[in-house]
Amino acid sequence: PQMRIGSPPNPAEMSRGAFIGLGTDTDHTVLYRSMLEGMTFDVKMIVDGISQFMEVPEIEKIHCFGGESRNHLLMKIKASVLNRTLTKMEMPETVSLGAALLGGIGADIFTNLQEALNGLKFNINEILPQSEWVEPYQKIYDDVFSGAWKQIRPLQERLLEVFPSEDSDS
Repeated sequence: PQMRIGSPPNPAEMSRGAFIGLGTDTDHTVLYRSMLEGMTFDVKMIVDGISQFMEVPEIEKIHCFGGESRNHLLMKIKASVLNRTLTKMEMPETVSLGAALLGGIGADIFTNLQEALNGLKFNINEILPQSEWVEPYQKIYDDVFSGAWKQIRPLQERLLEVFPSEDSDS
């Protein structure tokens, strides 16, 4: 699915999601996996978009932590769609940790972020792309997902005319 028709680099303020290709055999497991795939295709679209606007060094590894990293299927999908190794850091409360590290820098406990990070110890797991998933995901991304928003956005705009969003003032 495309959960937000208008992810960067193609923003749309009042966007909504869409599922494409549902059939009578579609069950909750297919919907769940397709949501994970859609989230990951959005990430790929953002990464690809950034490289269009600025010179970015080749991304060899992506570091993952926090809530999403607890979902092993999502991490396998993300590694395969991005065709990159993911480094999963076993760190459950990254927001709190980041605030504490920045507070330590502000209180002159650490001189800089690198010094603060050097004292951390945590487990790291690498998640490799699933070789049999990489090519099909690339084909779906290229042939369907990356252009879907162009087709769906006008339909959504017409729907919003009939059924205004709860977020709007109408």
